[in-house]
Amino acid sequence: MRKKLILLAALFLCMSTASCSEAPANSVPSGSIPSETIPSTNPTAPSTNPTTPSTNPTTPSTNPTTPTESDSIKDKFNCISIASALEKAMEAGNAYTAEEFYIYGKIIKITSPKFGNLVITDGQKEIFYYGTFDENGTKYGDLKDKPVVGDEVVIRSILGTYNGKPQGKNGTIVAFKHAGNEPDIKPTEPITPTEPTKPTTPTETTKPTGPVNPPIDNNLTPEINAYYANAKGTKGELKQSLHDIISVRKVTSYGDLWNTYKKVDLRPDGKIKDIYSNITNFRPGADQAGNYSAEGDKYNREHTIPKSWWGGSTSNQGADPFIVLPSDGFVNGMRSSYSFGEVKSVSKQSKNGYSKLGSSLYGGPSTVFEPADEWKGDMARIYFYATTCYFTDNWRRGDGHYIFTANGNFGLTEYAYKLFLKWHFQDPVSDWEIQRNNGIYQINGNRNPYIDHPEFVEQIWGNVTF
Repeated sequence: MRKKLILLAALFLCMSTASCSEAPANSVPSGSIPSETIPSTNPTAPSTNPTTPSTNPTTPSTNPTTPTESDSIKDKFNCISIASALEKAMEAGNAYTAEEFYIYGKIIKITSPKFGNLVITDGQKEIFYYGTFDENGTKYGDLKDKPVVGDEVVIRSILGTYNGKPQGKNGTIVAFKHAGNEPDIKPTEPITPTEPTKPTTPTETTKPTGPVNPPIDNNLTPEINAYYANAKGTKGELKQSLHDIISVRKVTSYGDLWNTYKKVDLRPDGKIKDIYSNITNFRPGADQAGNYSAEGDKYNREHTIPKSWWGGSTSNQGADPFIVLPSDGFVNGMRSSYSFGEVKSVSKQSKNGYSKLGSSLYGGPSTVFEPADEWKGDMARIYFYATTCYFTDNWRRGDGHYIFTANGNFGLTEYAYKLFLKWHFQDPVSDWEIQRNNGIYQINGNRNPYIDHPEFVEQIWGNVTF
């Protein structure tokens, strides 16, 4: 009997010791129900409690593989910063790099939905892209889900400079995330918590606020903004209101153009800036007119819209410095009175292939003259100006009938507006155009509205291009 009591006491002591050792494992705090009162659940409790801590490590382990919203597309690619991209672009110079880079940023401006001309920023720097497509080569404007201002994008592109400014060319959108109805994002102004609640919708941004076009910040002076105070509406109404504004000007003579060129068409080195050749070094006045037998001999007055199309007069439009620009006489002769276009097969070209003459890529005229890429937007905006400032219905002699019309399309044939819209979007307004526009304004008293307000082009002729 005594042995039985000793064995029972030992057993009781053992059970008591085991119960105490399990309490910390179960994390039962002081004052909780003693573990001895729930003998049947004690084995279960320790087996479930370790499960909770075992899932906790899982949560942090998934965080690195679930990027935050702002990094969700960026982290999938080895993106370089825009500052690095700009540096590489400047290193590339006028040529574009052969290497491609992934660049991440938010869209802050879209200059052409059709071609994907846009500006992105990383909050510190911004870079301009033109000719942006998706991975399948689809034009930006043809994408089913179109990126909008505020979207995050990853663009793969080659880099270089254009008109002296660093930018990306032929960018490919490899990923983007919609920002919903976010307002325009400015790199120097962080979004405040209240901004997303502003009643801004995608449709509101495109609706006119009244009869006058809403102001667009093109860094214009108050004087220039006042000049366009009466510009209103869209389509024909806008074109007519612009005609009423810009047709009021000082009429200068054909001979006055030589002096005008000395004021508005000089390169930084003081030589004449040539629209058709990149090998010339013409001295203002000294190398004008006269005989020429080769490219680089003399410069003359080039009617970018051939004067034979309206009968040859050198007054009014025939002496307008917005239309008549200095060019190499030899290449000017090569151009003759052919329409502008894009060449499919080259028959003649200037040195370095800068300007070309040959068969038309897009039909219309059989033979066309193609200026260099850096002048295409300039030429397009000259034609938009001309058909706004003047009544061009009868400028249809020779090849003129391929360009101008009296039947719809606000003065331009389908061939012309599709070509010039393409050039307008692909070659945006440059500092050179702005400088020249300001200079002519001081001399003639009128301006090219499509340089000051490039958006007017799309508001009148739309965005359908070749």
